[in-house]
Amino acid sequence: MAQHDYVIANQSGSAFRADLNNALAASVSTNSGSSAPSTTYAYMLWADTTNGVLKIRNSANNAWIELLQLDGTLTMEDGAEATPGLAFRDDLNTGIWSSAADTFNISTGGTERLELGAATVFNESGANVDFRIEGSGESNLFYVDAGNNRIGIKENVPLANLHVREGDSSATPEGSRDTLFIENNGNSGITIGTPAANTGYIAFADPDHSSPGQILYRNSNNTMSLYTNEGERLLIGSTGDVSIVDGNLVVASGHGIDFSAVPDGSHRAGTTPSHLLNNYEEGLWTPTFNVTGVSGSSLSISDGGLYTRIGRFVMVRAYITITDIGSGGGTNAIYIGGLPFTAASGHGAANVHFWNGLATSVNFITGTVQSASTNILIRKTTAAATIMSNLTYADVANGWGIIFSAYYETA
Repeated sequence: MAQHDYVIANQSGSAFRADLNNALAASVSTNSGSSAPSTTYAYMLWADTTNGVLKIRNSANNAWIELLQLDGTLTMEDGAEATPGLAFRDDLNTGIWSSAADTFNISTGGTERLELGAATVFNESGANVDFRIEGSGESNLFYVDAGNNRIGIKENVPLANLHVREGDSSATPEGSRDTLFIENNGNSGITIGTPAANTGYIAFADPDHSSPGQILYRNSNNTMSLYTNEGERLLIGSTGDVSIVDGNLVVASGHGIDFSAVPDGSHRAGTTPSHLLNNYEEGLWTPTFNVTGVSGSSLSISDGGLYTRIGRFVMVRAYITITDIGSGGGTNAIYIGGLPFTAASGHGAANVHFWNGLATSVNFITGTVQSASTNILIRKTTAAATIMSNLTYADVANGWGIIFSAYYETA
């Protein structure tokens, strides 16, 4: 190790030779020493044996710059985002640098693109720079749209936070139907896909299973279905129909919910089984006072004239007062008419909860809904009779009031 001021003074022959040899020794050993040379020059080299670093004097001759380790290791300055420690000669803001201990950074154009350290961070500066990973035959296998903060899978113009596209017509049936699969232990999970044109579905359990539970939407007819592994169990139609089935699907016309148990498969989509409860409806109806051969009769509705319909089952109630029984009629039977729906074949029942203003004495009043009509026939028993008979025109008087309800099945 040797250092020298590189000044050869005028001196005797032996002293001159010794001074020259010392200068040559300093030069050949790169001015090596445990401390810096006392005399320095711009761009001179110094092998710092204390730190094991080769250094060069800067152009101002006021500081040392590290070049590399004496054991051959290449070191550099940490640098910064816009001034990387290692850059390109004609592009000094593009290169590599270190933002902290045990951290490696890459910048291009003076902007940090990647940081590798305790965490791996892409685009930490938040620049509007997209990120893309290519696959085999797929240029946009993974795409980050930085400007819109969106991610695309096989899609370089994602339209949502996560946009997954599967449009390869040459894909296998399994591959073409499964756009997104979230699995557990390789044999169960949730699959989101498109099993056929204009359809979308969410399947539960193994997607390769022949009949997984699933929710299926058909764009072609705007219907949605719920499947178990035994087949379709619930259908929501485009007009609001909801069908729940035990065995085979039943779709009824109109709106509402169908409840049906048809394990024998006797009903299929498009039929209307007689036992469906496919409607719910509430409303008003206007009772009428009907007696064959009577003219000029009228009534007032004190309360009621209400109905509720569930499927084919109808419930009505009303409180009416006969203001004018009209003239004539004799022993003709009395009917309350105007039911909101025509009754089916067979009789429905009517209950009379209160009455007053009769011209004759009766023990009990009830009624029956007449088959295939909109009328309730009023029936009575008297003190002298135990057999029920029709209430007639002769039994009533002006001001007769009646509160009743009726239950029947529509046609």
